[in-house]
Amino acid sequence: MTETLGNAIPACNMTGLTILIGKEGDISVNVFFGSTSDLKAFEKNYGGFIETMKKTFLFKSTGFEGVCIFNFDSREDEVA
Repeated sequence: MTETLGNAIPACNMTGLTILIGKEGDISVNVFFGSTSDLKAFEKNYGGFIETMKKTFLFKSTGFEGVCIFNFDSREDEVA
């Protein structure tokens, strides 16, 4: 997961990516884009990955406590 999404950072102009894994094996993925066109490029190029994840894992919305295993945020270097 980290390799596939990590490779998508430059390809889809992601502005941020956070992948968390919880103590019970729960996974949380947050992806950030600077524009709608970047999101659409991600959906076009990596939509199959998303569908595979939906078929592989049980998707549900709950509270999440986890440890960050990967984080990318291109905005961290920007000066306010």
